[in-house]
Amino acid sequence: MTVTDEEIERMALALEPQSRAQLVSKLWESLDDMPCPELSDEWKEEISRRCHEIDQGKARMIPGEQVMREAYGSLQVVPRP
Repeated sequence: MTVTDEEIERMALALEPQSRAQLVSKLWESLDDMPCPELSDEWKEEISRRCHEIDQGKARMIPGEQVMREAYGSLQVVPRP
């Protein structure tokens, strides 16, 4: 019996939040061996622009923990039908 991607997704989404987080972490780590795709010239320019703004003190830096806390706090959980 072969399990489809859709079945895996359905089962994963049925897990408790902590279990889903652990699964995400393991899946993310499994991608470490993948080569990074080449960035487009547009992205390289954007990265350069943002780095320059940081170096010049023009960018407002926000700690990652704060960003994640605010992002998760803004999510609304919608009950499944």
